[in-house]
Amino acid sequence: MVKKIIYFADLTHTSQTIASEFMPYNVGCIASYFLHNSKYADIFDVELFKYPEELIDAIHDRKPYAIACSNFVWNSDLSSKIVRLAKKTYPDIVNIFGGIDFPDDNIDQERWLKKRPWIDFYVRLEGEIAFVNLIDSLIENKNDILKCKQLCLNSVSSIDDCGNFYGSNIENRIIDFDDIPSPYTDGLMDKFFNTTLWPLVETNRGCPFKCAFCSEGSSYYNKVAKKHNNKITSELEYIAKNHNKQKMMFVADSNFLMFKENIDVCNTLAELKKKYNWPTFIGSSTGKNRQELVLKGAEILDGDIALSASVQHLDEEVLKNIKRNNISIDDIIKIGTDGAKHGVPTYSEVIASLPGDTLEKYFLCLKDLVLTGIDIIRTHTLLMIKGSELYSVENRKKYGFRTKFRATAKSFGAYKFDDANTILSVEEEEIVTETSTLSFDDYIECRRLQISMQIFYNDDLFHELHNVLKMMDVSIWDWMMECHNNPNTYNKGTKTLIDSYMSDVKVELFESSEMLQEDFKRNYELYINGEKGSNVTFKHKALLFKEFIADILDYGFNQAEHIMRRVDNKRYNEYKDYLDEMKMVNFLRKTDIFNTSAIHKTRLWFNPSNYGEHNSELNNIKKEKAPFLVKISHDDNQIAMLDHYFMDHSQDNIIELAWLLNRLPARSIYRKIEIIQ
Repeated sequence: MVKKIIYFADLTHTSQTIASEFMPYNVGCIASYFLHNSKYADIFDVELFKYPEELIDAIHDRKPYAIACSNFVWNSDLSSKIVRLAKKTYPDIVNIFGGIDFPDDNIDQERWLKKRPWIDFYVRLEGEIAFVNLIDSLIENKNDILKCKQLCLNSVSSIDDCGNFYGSNIENRIIDFDDIPSPYTDGLMDKFFNTTLWPLVETNRGCPFKCAFCSEGSSYYNKVAKKHNNKITSELEYIAKNHNKQKMMFVADSNFLMFKENIDVCNTLAELKKKYNWPTFIGSSTGKNRQELVLKGAEILDGDIALSASVQHLDEEVLKNIKRNNISIDDIIKIGTDGAKHGVPTYSEVIASLPGDTLEKYFLCLKDLVLTGIDIIRTHTLLMIKGSELYSVENRKKYGFRTKFRATAKSFGAYKFDDANTILSVEEEEIVTETSTLSFDDYIECRRLQISMQIFYNDDLFHELHNVLKMMDVSIWDWMMECHNNPNTYNKGTKTLIDSYMSDVKVELFESSEMLQEDFKRNYELYINGEKGSNVTFKHKALLFKEFIADILDYGFNQAEHIMRRVDNKRYNEYKDYLDEMKMVNFLRKTDIFNTSAIHKTRLWFNPSNYGEHNSELNNIKKEKAPFLVKISHDDNQIAMLDHYFMDHSQDNIIELAWLLNRLPARSIYRKIEIIQ
């Protein structure tokens, strides 16, 4: 018997670079569950896809019974356009979508589906059970698509050819996570070990928090389903034994290390790293209120994960509006202190344009976070996420949201489907640029502060200087504002970088989705070559390290000199020799950081232990009687990591550098100092 085949696709754009560098774990879980639970699994083959070119080739090579696509903000348009042409080629195939980029309201669902009538079914929320029920119903009803739509299966939405909408109740979530087979140990992911895609794993699914800006804030996701450790261990061992080009991995939990069971996962990863030299970097979003577990996990993994204090905001009114309960400022300070003490990186996240936010509140929030000593403060703009509470019409009116549209970074391209059809596709984000309490001009100023945060605070770029400022009783925030509020003092490189950022902030915005789509059709080559459509913050972080680091360091040190002289000129002069040497060391460690062949030898008159990202106290600064001869270069682990990445990426491609620095902390690739005499 010739089996039918279902293509499962979690697509990524590839025209500019690989936009989503993760293995298709999400659709892999659906496929594995289907093969283990469908009454008709024995009549089907399945195949997973990530790259659009490969899916298109497969469609032409073998007619699928169904194409099942994930639907996210980074692949919705691309997936839709491919299955539309597939439907034209094979009118009787079944197109099935699923994923969070879908409205929660029935009226909006109907509107979404009517714009895409070639999508036969949309599986909502958690998809394993609903997908199996849908395919089984199609087989039992002799592939009568209309009849299956009229059944209104749980968690399945659809429209018929007459535009009639069929909604349904929500299918129950899977309570025991172990009921979902592993796509890794099932072998479904094997072909992706020949790529550089990151493996994804889940240790639990769901989120106990109710944040109004997040699609997981609904009650549907509030109960967390956990995976047993033996199953997690089997998956991780399978990946470790079979990994080829993969050196990095990502834990897809909403709150990794929120539960004590995750310590066992960290121990397993530490053992695998020793045995298989995998993974070299672990990405994750850590738990919001179990710092002691995160610290313990980070120590086990030698600092490979970061300690989170993601607050989104600190103002009580704003937090109430987004249904967010934060830890206290004292607890955030403790996170910063504990992270520094144990050598564990720490970070926080803040969103601009939240309901009730003002320019003054936003500045105060960032100021308070700087004072806590958190290593990195990631700044975001408010996205209108389908399925989140803030996305609703009621909340848009309540908070006076005005929105604009922009391209999703890296997620656009041109793809040949056949000789007659080339797909032009751009994904889009709807962002809040104005509220009843925050004007558009205020939004622009928030964005200008974001680039100042990136330059003068994040990534430990001025780590030792920050410590000297504190010793001089100069607030780091005051020094930052000295830099931020005086653009007339910028040197050439600093001005060029910030002017470029602000220009991109303004030109990335479109009044409507239609205007963005039209602009892409006219200028898609400019998007692909990086002139348009980039993530503005990531792009300019890459430019900072690639082209402007020398000018930025020079400007920051000069502004610090001015403010320290004003505060205490005599004490400044006591530190001047150290500051001059520190500036030189920072130049050697942080310029051209992607070049692993650069090796610097120099003499230092101050103890080399005074330099680097892990020192937090510099009370005993003194000039030595004889200098240290040192080598400043990347160590073996840094070289291995960078060489691995640049096997398939270019140091000259700013977008690819931006992706690297988004996933990998910049401080992890600053050159090390080694005493050689």
